[in-house]
Amino acid sequence: PTRVLGKTKVPVTTITLGTAPCGLCPKIPPKQIADIVNEAIDRGITSLDTAPAYIQSEEGIGLALGKRRKDVFLATKVLANTVEEAEKSLAKSLELLKTDYLDLVYYHSIGSRKLEGTMEPGGVFDWLLKQKKAGKFRFLGISGHQKPGRFPQFLETGDVEVLLTVINFVDR
Repeated sequence: PTRVLGKTKVPVTTITLGTAPCGLCPKIPPKQIADIVNEAIDRGITSLDTAPAYIQSEEGIGLALGKRRKDVFLATKVLANTVEEAEKSLAKSLELLKTDYLDLVYYHSIGSRKLEGTMEPGGVFDWLLKQKKAGKFRFLGISGHQKPGRFPQFLETGDVEVLLTVINFVDR
């Protein structure tokens, strides 16, 4: 089954292949991650989520996609306190994922970011909006694992199309 994701108007599968577990496991090489990605796509999952922090996952997804890139909704994250860090992060993600665009980029873990100036001209959030306009990605999201009080200032801009947050009854 599919559902529209956030404000994107794009239907994605209700199950997303989150690649943190395989990307963080040193016993699972990128080629095996590619096999996992291909199996998920073969089984109908079209939503893929990764991040540079997931060590090998972006490389593994990049090995898998090739001609299948158009068949998936691909999301990654930018974990950065400065524009320079954001530039390096996004460029490396595009390189490892072997694509010239992403469907969704999250400004990642804003609960633990240094947010002073991020929304000002020349700040990270401002830079991300410019990258979206330049066609590097289609949708902008934010993610947070803590301090949800920081979310509204981003959501109220109207520029955030997806919110990713942790809801887990086991660890809360």
